[in-house]
Amino acid sequence: MVAQGTTLAGRYRLDTRIGAGGMGEVWRGEDTVLARTVAVKVLLPGRMQDPGFVARFQGEARAMATINHSGVVDVYDYGVSGDTVYLVMKFVDGEPLDRLLARLGRIPPQAAMELIAQAASALQAVHDQGIVHRDVKPGNLLVQRDGTLVLTDFGIARSDIASRLTDAGMVLGTAAYCAPEQAEGAPVTPAVDIYALGVVAYECLVGQRPFDGDSAVTIALKHIREAPPPLPQDIPQSVRTLVDIALSKDPARRYPNARAMSEAARAIASGHTPAALPEPPSAAPATGGHDGAAAGGVPAIRPVLPAARHRPLPDRRPDGPRGHRAVRAARREQARREGAAQDRAGRRHRGGRRARRRRRRGRAERHRHHPGRADAVHQRRRQRGRRQGGQAQDQQASQADDQGTRGHRGA
Repeated sequence: MVAQGTTLAGRYRLDTRIGAGGMGEVWRGEDTVLARTVAVKVLLPGRMQDPGFVARFQGEARAMATINHSGVVDVYDYGVSGDTVYLVMKFVDGEPLDRLLARLGRIPPQAAMELIAQAASALQAVHDQGIVHRDVKPGNLLVQRDGTLVLTDFGIARSDIASRLTDAGMVLGTAAYCAPEQAEGAPVTPAVDIYALGVVAYECLVGQRPFDGDSAVTIALKHIREAPPPLPQDIPQSVRTLVDIALSKDPARRYPNARAMSEAARAIASGHTPAALPEPPSAAPATGGHDGAAAGGVPAIRPVLPAARHRPLPDRRPDGPRGHRAVRAARREQARREGAAQDRAGRRHRGGRRARRRRRRGRAERHRHHPGRADAVHQRRRQRGRRQGGQAQDQQASQADDQGTRGHRGA
């Protein structure tokens, strides 16, 4: 367990705890050898017993070390000190975008597009190394005092060149920024980061996320099935188009790469009025687009992915062959409950028959062991039968007498 003043590897002193996440804590520290301020991320004690988390933590260090971009935080060191696994990074003196939004509420469209352009440029550098971030959200975007933005936290990033650290179909990421195909457990591609950045852009412009709910499953289902609420009327049309393309349910109708999104956002932030932007995804065809640069300085962008990534829009109806796993799980649970109820009813029915058989066998056993008692039982039954028969004869005779009496009176 680390605390303020702890020194790791005899070199990195932890001074102030500045944040925590699902995998570890982030401390502001001091590199006593080079006399510079650093950020140190340490794996939580409860996670160090899990080899999968240790491997993912090391994978984060390797993923970040392969990227050389001003918008991605630099990695200095990785190591183990005693029972503590740590990652040393450049200290970024900035404010997380989520805190900035909490303080300001909304960000003007031009400033928001500048931030989105920087984030998309950083994502392109990440994607160029075969890495998908998978957790793009305001909390992982640091805004410095000069307005520059830095992308952080690669804790669940996936590298195509590295071994997979998660099982197939496992959903990782924050539900509020999760792409539809990511929520369905489909293989992740750079398109999921573009969708997440579209959600960030929406939140910057509106002051709230497009989808919220009581649980992560509810939010994920909304990302799959529902269209985001329309942006306010004071948002320029060019900004609306950018957000619409990024938030398309079909990955093939989003921007072909993060660089295209960055260029479009930067052109809009510069104040250029595009002569023609791609149509919103709801009206855009699945293929085709514009080549070259559009007039007004805004690059024309095809809202499609390369041919190798074309695939039909998945059937996301509840009864569709690729319906959401939660819907199918609910149906299986309902079938299981109905089957259990039928089994209980059958057991009750079979139990009644077994009880009757046991009673008959018990009587037979008693009669066999106590023949005198059996004779007495049979004798009582015969007497009861004779009494009932005599009563029936008396009743018949009484009825005959009544009929004779009525006949005599009539005569």
